[in-house]
Amino acid sequence: MSSEYAYIGMNRFGLGADNKSVNTLNANSDLPVVQSWLINQLSEYKLPAYKWTSNKAMRSHVELRKQRDNTGNNESKQQAYTKTRRAFINEVRQMAEQTAVHNLNHLQPMQARLLDFFSNHFSVSRNNLPMTMLAPTLEAEAIGPNLHMRFSDILVAVTKHPAMLIYLNNEASIGPNSNLGKKRKGKKARSGLNENLSREILELHTLGVNGGYTQADVTELAKAITGWSVASVRRGEEPGFVFRAQAHELGDRFILGKKYKQMPLRERVQTGYLVLKDLAKQKATAKHLSTKLVRHFIADSPPMTIVNAMVEKWLNTDGHIPSVMGAMIMHKDSWNKNQNKYKTPREFVVSSMRAFNVKKSAPRLYQTLELMGQGFFNSGSPAGYADVEDAWLSTSALNTRIEWASHFASFLAKRKQLDPVSAAKTALGPFLTSATLNAIKRAESKEMALAVMLLSPEFQRR
Repeated sequence: MSSEYAYIGMNRFGLGADNKSVNTLNANSDLPVVQSWLINQLSEYKLPAYKWTSNKAMRSHVELRKQRDNTGNNESKQQAYTKTRRAFINEVRQMAEQTAVHNLNHLQPMQARLLDFFSNHFSVSRNNLPMTMLAPTLEAEAIGPNLHMRFSDILVAVTKHPAMLIYLNNEASIGPNSNLGKKRKGKKARSGLNENLSREILELHTLGVNGGYTQADVTELAKAITGWSVASVRRGEEPGFVFRAQAHELGDRFILGKKYKQMPLRERVQTGYLVLKDLAKQKATAKHLSTKLVRHFIADSPPMTIVNAMVEKWLNTDGHIPSVMGAMIMHKDSWNKNQNKYKTPREFVVSSMRAFNVKKSAPRLYQTLELMGQGFFNSGSPAGYADVEDAWLSTSALNTRIEWASHFASFLAKRKQLDPVSAAKTALGPFLTSATLNAIKRAESKEMALAVMLLSPEFQRR
């Protein structure tokens, strides 16, 4: 059986105990060994080579629209359209599940948890067909490849990704004094300056609600990223990010007291890059992100001692994510033995699968998380899913969790070699209480014993 520090490392910073981690972190693993195990994971995180990409999503959406527009009242064409639509959506679902299963079995469970954190921090929701097709590609293309880089690298990659640009309506944002804006004056314009993305960048992605910005900063940032758009596949453009210089607002920008001088026409995309990189370095950003990270990993009420250490490291390294996470890992207050975090539905399901070495998307992972209220890319808000206990303690949420635990226990009970007592000792180690152990031993069936373990207080928390 591994040490208490090993189980804290596997559960608090990773995705839960599994056989590989338990064997790696044995009973002799003291705190420095566990800390080194975690820090060594903070390197490049390689995701699968996906068949579904943002480029394919954009091309497929155009193909669907053409097919839909040509259906008319023809029943066979309508059926063909429905079949094609379902096929594309199934590919998207498979991509989301593929990422989850990849994370489930990866040897860098801390990076897998960090991927989940940033995917939720930069939340996009599948609130319509284009976003259904694009949402999972943001995580795979903009967040995952930059986890071992600086926060500014993730911020820039996310902001210019088609999923974020479309989700927050920046693809059609036009500066009122841009060349294109001037041409449209006096006409019935279909679009103008849109502040949705700039507001969420400041309020959610960087500085935070009390980060010291004003409405003027929101407007100026919106102007700085006018022209940040997506290609028009219908017009024959290659899918992806494009900068439309004709839509970029003319003039100097003033954001958080700093002046960004107007650049030559074709170089004005750089203004947005410069502003985002400066925002990533702000102390308010360091505090906002560090607080959220500590809330996610350690406790709903983040200990400020850890937050302050991470802020200091952030400012000294320009937001180098592995260094900032290292400050958390090495801080003594991160290793309190209390299980302060109640698992979200996804954490509960994933840690259950890891505990019993379930390596595939079974049973029905995508539908399970939908029913439990934490479906893939479905928070319905740019703020993402809540990361505190109270959000997941409603009566209906608890009932759904109990039902799933019973269903999963029934699924597991069919394994002939599985012993509930041994499984509980492996999954919970030194955190397995005598009360839970006795309840498992007294259970009337293997299925009931497994359900007892899954629903035990020590498994529900991390």
